[in-house]
Amino acid sequence: MAGIAGYVVGYYQSARKHPRESEPLEFREYTLPVSVDDHEPVWSKALADIIGGEAEYRLPDGSRVDSLDDKFAVEVDWLDKWHQGVGQSLHYSFLSGKDPVLAIGLKSEDYNRDKLKLAKKVANKNGIAVWVIRAEK
Repeated sequence: MAGIAGYVVGYYQSARKHPRESEPLEFREYTLPVSVDDHEPVWSKALADIIGGEAEYRLPDGSRVDSLDDKFAVEVDWLDKWHQGVGQSLHYSFLSGKDPVLAIGLKSEDYNRDKLKLAKKVANKNGIAVWVIRAEK
């Protein structure tokens, strides 16, 4: 399965223009009006409301991007699933023509900071901005 994921990421990379290494990607942090017990779609909807986007926007291939606004195609995933979010954000960006964003949900302040640092590094290397989202309650 890893071979397929590598192919998919490579395909989308070749179809996109990448920022130069020196160009900073837009980083944001949001505290959402959600609970840590809420499911991902609740977090996605809350983020869409804050950024003025549409949650669960259906793309031409039938897939749904978690949040789409006039500039960004945002995939929301938990920190433990950041790998999947990289591929999904590239896919949604390709189909929508918007800049890819991986919004990583942190359910507690006790999270693996090295894992988040790696997620940011891999995402940014592939032209994907990383946003961090947290629950307010």
